[in-house]
Amino acid sequence: MNGERRSLLVFSFQFSARKLHAQIAFDIRSGKFFLLLMALLAGEFAQAQQQGVVNINGRAFVLNRGFVNSSPVPTTDLAIAPTGDLLRFDDGSELHGALKSIEPGPVVIWSHPEASQPIEFRGDRLDHIRLANAKSVPVTSKCHIRLVNGDEISADITSMDWDRISATTWFSGAAVIPRTAIQSITFLPKAYSSEYEGPIDMQGWSITPPDGWRYRDGVFISRGYGALGRDLQLSGSCAVEFDLSGVNRCHLTMGLYLEKDQIEYGNNSYVIELTSGTVRVRRNNPTGGSVDLGSATLPAPPQKNRVRLAIQCNLTEKTLTILADNQLVRRWKDETGFVGKGTRISFNELSGLPGVCLSDFRVSRWEGREPDIISTSQTNSDAIWLVNHDRAFGKISGLGGGKVTFMLSGHQIEIPLERITKIEFAAPTPTASQAHEVRATLSGGARISLELSHWGANEISARSAFLGPIVLKPWMIRELDFHPSQIETDSAAPVGDEFGGMDD
Repeated sequence: MNGERRSLLVFSFQFSARKLHAQIAFDIRSGKFFLLLMALLAGEFAQAQQQGVVNINGRAFVLNRGFVNSSPVPTTDLAIAPTGDLLRFDDGSELHGALKSIEPGPVVIWSHPEASQPIEFRGDRLDHIRLANAKSVPVTSKCHIRLVNGDEISADITSMDWDRISATTWFSGAAVIPRTAIQSITFLPKAYSSEYEGPIDMQGWSITPPDGWRYRDGVFISRGYGALGRDLQLSGSCAVEFDLSGVNRCHLTMGLYLEKDQIEYGNNSYVIELTSGTVRVRRNNPTGGSVDLGSATLPAPPQKNRVRLAIQCNLTEKTLTILADNQLVRRWKDETGFVGKGTRISFNELSGLPGVCLSDFRVSRWEGREPDIISTSQTNSDAIWLVNHDRAFGKISGLGGGKVTFMLSGHQIEIPLERITKIEFAAPTPTASQAHEVRATLSGGARISLELSHWGANEISARSAFLGPIVLKPWMIRELDFHPSQIETDSAAPVGDEFGGMDD
């Protein structure tokens, strides 16, 4: 078998009178059609279709999308999905299997059950790899640092001056970062910790009815009406972040601090409703019914169908804040007091339309003020965010000694670091990614651009332009992106088709 994989669009027809199953397969790249006839109970093609690859005339094809027959899909089949690592090509084709290694170039060495030998793929033909064996890591760092190339890390800063910042990360230990490489520093609130990230499987999640949602490759896909719930141990001040695809057509309700995995009126909880680009917040009362706290519009252009939502619930300030792609949507204040009592979360898709996708969940907890993750438009001025939510634009002229020296309207002032929640430096000079760099998304949310030198079964050696040499373990990495410079504006979103699947 050669290393070339092609992509097929597959249509299925069933001829029950003769117990035959026909597959018409269209090769997207060559424009040719293939007609495949097989007995309905024959297992070879069905097995290959589940695994996402089929051989035709000695060539391997990736099954890009399947149209099944119109008969209802048994509930038990909904849990059947390909497993293992997932390789996505730059044309949208996908292939399950196992990442064996990455060689300089980069060249990806991939194993697949249907291939007798490992397959080599050039990195310039790939989009990303999702690794199935990544482990969750609780992160309790005190700062979030964003670099000028778009990399993001959580760290504890040990020293800071005008030239460099020394910090410690969970994945690489001590590091020295040039100050000019830093775009922003967010100082996280007291007792900040990450509590959950995923999903990596169905464990812990409940679906009602069982065919309401489907899990595949780290994504929950709606198949119609249904509730998706989990006990996330919500308590006190919490933030829930996730990616939502299908935002322009969904009718999704999200319950927070629930006592059960479904939204019920008459308990102490909050309900967020998303429909047609509008978000509305309600408070459920223990005496029954609900109180409308108001609505807002998501700041997303009509053509964008994917958004990263963050819901911050602040027990101390009695507020609920919603952000979309790190932009403030609205901050609601519950004047009657914070009512969240339960520990669970639930998502209910009410439109009945399949294909709404939820992925990349992160749940964190803190005490006191909320994290300042709001982004501002980059300007030629530096910016300081303060604990009272004020912000000032000017020029940072000094760092160190537990304070920031700041020029504001011609006056030099010194601000103690404990009064600052976020520092944003003036718009940086764009940094081009190296030709052979990939961006690794680590457990805990860090994203680092790396030039890989060795990928082994137990250890990965790489180099970061700003962090220097790094040694990682394979279980630390959740995803690898082969086009780091495109991630900010052209990120590949999970897309559900009109049948509620994802490139079946």
